[in-house]
Amino acid sequence: MDGIRWGVSFLNTDVTLYPEQRVYLVAQAILMYIKEKGKRIVNACGMYGNIKTDGETYTIGSSCKGQYFKALVELPNGKRANLEFLIAEGPKINPEMN
Repeated sequence: MDGIRWGVSFLNTDVTLYPEQRVYLVAQAILMYIKEKGKRIVNACGMYGNIKTDGETYTIGSSCKGQYFKALVELPNGKRANLEFLIAEGPKINPEMN
């Protein structure tokens, strides 16, 4: 058995976005991480733009290391939002051991 994948996501952005838009963008970055994609076009929740990663890893503090993603989206009101994500995956959990 491969085990269960889990992890944490960190988001840095301004307050231009609604909470639903933030959740959508984080979910898209997580899917990119899982599918090992480098770029994704965003055209949903009133936003248009893209999310990118070059596979670099960054560290927060002394122990949380994850893959870095960056997004730029345009909003219906003409404003732009810049976002940065860090997605860190934890060790796999073996459900047979619990």
